[in-house]
Amino acid sequence: MLFRILFVCIVFNHCFIGACFSSEKHSDETFYPSLSIPILIDEIFEIESIDIILEFNNDCIQLDKKQTIISGMLENKNYSLQIGNPINDEISVIVSASKGLIQDKGLALILNFTYSGIDFKQCKIKIKNFQINETDIASGGFCVNQTIYRSLTVNCPSKQWKLDTIDLNENLLLEISDVILAMQQVSQINIFPNFENKNIVLKDIMIQLQILSNISTSCFINGGHK
Repeated sequence: MLFRILFVCIVFNHCFIGACFSSEKHSDETFYPSLSIPILIDEIFEIESIDIILEFNNDCIQLDKKQTIISGMLENKNYSLQIGNPINDEISVIVSASKGLIQDKGLALILNFTYSGIDFKQCKIKIKNFQINETDIASGGFCVNQTIYRSLTVNCPSKQWKLDTIDLNENLLLEISDVILAMQQVSQINIFPNFENKNIVLKDIMIQLQILSNISTSCFINGGHK
């Protein structure tokens, strides 16, 4: 029965964009969930540049300044990504071509955010300005569940988790063996002395599976302003 519950929860939540976790951390480090949101252009352009101004509470989440174009139609196509510094909760995202312009539509890039660790119930992310080749466009934005939005409301995680609460074999890695041990603990089967003092519940198993599969139930996104 436990396996059925887990399977249903994961399949149901796969339709939401959620947090991606690293699977290897030191035991005293805290997992700060990250949020990845695709940017889609649904009209064909010969793309020389993309200029986006985002507006969000920088105390709630931060945009990863070190990210690059790692997927989509512009990947490995002589395009570079530059993230500006936040000013009054606004931040610039600039994509520019060095040569060989691409004429296409579709996934342009994926923006990666990290939660600050401060407990916010909700955080709004808004595209304040969207330009291609220095011209305003209406045919692009955040892509969530195959729908394009210009603003999103993110229900933020209520807490973060430390590895030592879910690394049951205590090898500083999160592996499928930890999931099995957690299932045995919840089912009260084969409880081992070295983690009998850890209060494992179904939520902890879900967190383990989220980390291993890069699927999260820790946040949900509602879109607006298509």
